[in-house]
Amino acid sequence: MNRKAWVNVRGAAVLGVVLIHITGLFLRQDSGFGDSFYLVLNQLSRFAVPMFFIASGYGLTISRSYTGDLGTYLKKRMKIVPAYLMWTFVYLIVHHTDWSLKSIMGGIFLGNSSYHMYFITVLILFYLIYPILHNFCTTYIGITIMLLITLAGQAFFLSGSTFGKPYFWNWLFYFGVGIFMAYENHLNLFLKCSKSLLLLGLIAILGTSFYFKYVKFNNLSLSTTSMRPAVMLYTLGVVAFMLNWYSKPFKVFSVFDANSLNIYYVHPIMLMIIQKLLQGTNTTNFESFLIMLAFVLIVSLLFSMSYRWVSTKIRLLFRRVGNTL
Repeated sequence: MNRKAWVNVRGAAVLGVVLIHITGLFLRQDSGFGDSFYLVLNQLSRFAVPMFFIASGYGLTISRSYTGDLGTYLKKRMKIVPAYLMWTFVYLIVHHTDWSLKSIMGGIFLGNSSYHMYFITVLILFYLIYPILHNFCTTYIGITIMLLITLAGQAFFLSGSTFGKPYFWNWLFYFGVGIFMAYENHLNLFLKCSKSLLLLGLIAILGTSFYFKYVKFNNLSLSTTSMRPAVMLYTLGVVAFMLNWYSKPFKVFSVFDANSLNIYYVHPIMLMIIQKLLQGTNTTNFESFLIMLAFVLIVSLLFSMSYRWVSTKIRLLFRRVGNTL
């Protein structure tokens, strides 16, 4: 399958991440129908982070990024680290960290500088172990083992155990299934049953969410967490359905896809800004939700496009200076 078919997948994923973080705010403020509305939106967006890991595994494999030359592979993949370190220290400053060695190390190695930075630490880890996984996850046995590891991790999490913020084993299957999907005959297995997968996933994710929230435990964490098998089924359904029925890139998703990483980095800051601006206003929760969503998406996108433009100009300047020396 053409890699362009994944543009809509990644573009939708970054929109989903923003929706998760904004709806999460209103789940703690609203009640009745409003609470259910934000819970449904939150759950329908839960494909977002898993989808990024699937797309990463797929992209690395389909592009043959590792061909045995570990040095070349790592040099290219670890280009993500400088930007990650920069944003880590930005968030350590934003959140008024005490600057103890523990806080700094936790920010760098565990993504503790902000609630969303764990994703980058897990992604870097997956980049590092990809040379080991890339052959293993192409087999049915391999991907089954990845599934069992992830299910075991989720079972421990749902039972109340905690292992620290990254929970990398809970994301392992998604990265592995991305590698698995890079082979056409494997991907076709998902495409053939895309509608059924999506329908079952929708029933599973909304059913378990409402059960944990309204029927059994009244537990917001359990009803919204991505650490549930239902999210796995739903995510596979969304990916398969989009690849099968919406493989031609949409312009809006293309724009968000091209700016996805920078939007991911900066959107919590934009969310903090708009929250402060809305304090003391007479807007309803729903009006605030729409304003926040529009502000965070638009301003984060504008920031990302400006950041990319400035970065390109700086690289060109350094290249010209280097050529003259």
